Amino acid sequence: MKINKNFFIQGIILFLLLLSSLLFSQNIVGDWKHLTSHLTTNDIEIVGNKIFAATGGGFLNYNISDKKLKIFGKDNGLTKLDVKCLGKDSFGDIWLGMDNPDGEINVWNIESERVIQVFNEKVWDEKLIAISSICFYKNHAFAACQWNVDQGILYFGIIDGKYVYKDYYFNFPNDFSAINSIDVFNDTLFLSTNSGLFIADLIQNDLKPPEGWQLVKSSEDQNISNTILYKNKIITGIEATLYKIVDNQLEEFFTVPHLINELRTENDKILIATKGGLFSLSESTLTEIGGKNVLSVKSDNDENYWCGTENNGIWFTDGENSEYHIPNTLHTNIYTSLLIDENDQLVAASKSGISFFSDLGIKNILRTNNYIGISDHSDENWNSFIADSLNFSNSSRIFSIVKRSDQTYFASLFGSTINDNTKAGLLKFNEDDLASYETFDTTKGVLSSSEGMGGNERFLAPANLKFDKHENLWVINQNAQNGNVVAVLKPDDSWVHFTVNESNHYLNPLISTIDFDSQGRVWFGSLTYTGLFNANGGIAVLDYNGTLEDKTDDNWYYINSRHGLASNTIFSIVFDHDGVLFILTDKGFQRAEISSNFPSTFFAKIDLPILSNLSFLKEPEIKVDAQNNKWIPTSDAGVKVYTNDGVWLNNYEGFTVNNSEILSNNILDIAFNKSKGLVYIATNKGISIYKSQYDKVKKKYNSLTIFPMPYKIPSEHSLIIDGLLPKSEIKIMTIDGTFIRHLTSTDNTVRGSQGFWDGKDHNGNYVSSGVYICMAYTADGDAISDKIAIIQQ
Repeated sequence: MKINKNFFIQGIILFLLLLSSLLFSQNIVGDWKHLTSHLTTNDIEIVGNKIFAATGGGFLNYNISDKKLKIFGKDNGLTKLDVKCLGKDSFGDIWLGMDNPDGEINVWNIESERVIQVFNEKVWDEKLIAISSICFYKNHAFAACQWNVDQGILYFGIIDGKYVYKDYYFNFPNDFSAINSIDVFNDTLFLSTNSGLFIADLIQNDLKPPEGWQLVKSSEDQNISNTILYKNKIITGIEATLYKIVDNQLEEFFTVPHLINELRTENDKILIATKGGLFSLSESTLTEIGGKNVLSVKSDNDENYWCGTENNGIWFTDGENSEYHIPNTLHTNIYTSLLIDENDQLVAASKSGISFFSDLGIKNILRTNNYIGISDHSDENWNSFIADSLNFSNSSRIFSIVKRSDQTYFASLFGSTINDNTKAGLLKFNEDDLASYETFDTTKGVLSSSEGMGGNERFLAPANLKFDKHENLWVINQNAQNGNVVAVLKPDDSWVHFTVNESNHYLNPLISTIDFDSQGRVWFGSLTYTGLFNANGGIAVLDYNGTLEDKTDDNWYYINSRHGLASNTIFSIVFDHDGVLFILTDKGFQRAEISSNFPSTFFAKIDLPILSNLSFLKEPEIKVDAQNNKWIPTSDAGVKVYTNDGVWLNNYEGFTVNNSEILSNNILDIAFNKSKGLVYIATNKGISIYKSQYDKVKKKYNSLTIFPMPYKIPSEHSLIIDGLLPKSEIKIMTIDGTFIRHLTSTDNTVRGSQGFWDGKDHNGNYVSSGVYICMAYTADGDAISDKIAIIQQ
């Protein structure tokens, strides 16, 4: 039977188009995504039936008509995600002021739902720290900003139909360290600061010199919330009291029950946003409307109130009914421990709770005092915030979270306090049976308090947790009063302890890190300290000869700067997949090869330290990915990556806010989805997810994933050929075998497990519509082929 070639090709294209519609969104090597919290809404703007909210994790839009809540982030053009304040300009666009450490302004177009203009250091030639308030007056705009430690005002005007930056004002008659609000009434600018209220006449005054400003009498050293115009009087808030300005002096007006966050006017009423909720004041009558932790408030055309809140999303009330609008989100931006479980799902822990990530969405466990709230989430709306509550102690951080093969989680509540009603110490729970959670504390001597070691008889400091190959859980008990600085939970739930005395004092109360070598020895790194007790730091090594309970055959060894360590202050130690030890100290990063004659000689080789000019936190650890690359967290310089080939990624820079989309340079933890090559990086601004080329190495080809299909050319984005073996090359050919293009790592068209084709042949010309053959192969002869459908537009 004769087959029509064109008809055959068209049929394949239609089939691939259908297949493409069934595939989920793919990740491309080099892509960044972010997980942030939208619980706290810092500011509110209302335009028609749309409510806009500034959050620490992006920009929200709630549509009153269809009751849909949208989250906007970097995919929509936002340059940063920590949005502090909002303002609506004369064109109807929304200005977004970004918080510490990147003081930028994004101009948001409501119709296109995109950022249409950015004001940043490229515009004003200085890196600003934060934008705290935005105000519009006629054809002018003012933005409060922080530059280094100085506070000031940016000034914008309209030229040729758009706002342009024109000037700045940084000279004031008195010092202050924060600007809370900028407001303009009757051609006068009011600057509310944490050390007084300043005013300037916009018609007559030059705002450049200090003489252009006037400090309202008796407001000096007062923290001013903001100013409003109410019945021809300027009203401001200080702590829990409203004041009016009379003859350039503050005069007490009214006192409310809670600290004032913001004042607004509505008709003949003053709206008062406070920590205790929303209030209205009419004449001398104060009415409690409701809510809690209200940061900002606006009223819509129907005189309903829309409020930004701390940790409760957007709060709505019509005076009688109320509801919270909270998306499915994280409970915080600051996670101190990350875990990828056996199903490649992320678990993130913070001092305020734990978040679980699944294909459905995010579920949170929140820490509470004296309250347990557990729900059945089987029929949950995963578009909204989901959380259970457990009663356990507040802590400075969850130092580590780990998971046992029986689905039991353990989390160390570092800096937790035992009391009669709240659990502390080492948290143990099963996600599917939260009601049975428990903690290990000083009961039966499992953990030791820090009495006499900087704490008290109720204060616990469990730190690092790590499972060995026998699934013994090793628990570091810092500042242990009785010297039991290491506790080991065996699989049968019995405990074994190791003390400072048993280790010949090689261990100390400030163990900071733990790992296991291929011989079953346990390595402990410690900090140095002189004060209430002495800690010599260094590395202690335990060889317990496979018998945890039998201490008679234990051997202890001690390694310090005399053996080549750059410092005895050890932040992290880790063995890579080849058994090489990597050490992070306050003096930098070192590589050490363990001697075959250990313990006669500890190291066959130890390198001199590098990265010695950087700052590191003492808690985050070096992490090793699927391809044996080392990821080193820093406190203010991002993530440094030392590859298995001995090369420093990006010429020692790794990933920083200057060369990547990482949310912050302050790195708190790192974890890997090794099968997909995803790197989860916890920062103080949220979790960044990087699609790396370092996924788990496959042994042979099974299949390729090619997207998008069909591939329409020309295109701004390359076709992705995913699932390559290491050191693969790709050839593109026609159906009859005619050579089209060769893709290799040399020309950067192959990066790790992915190949990139722009639809052009080897001469740089776009190919014709049709079906092409893609063949991927290695030098060892492993090969696979697949089809690519091309449509030329």
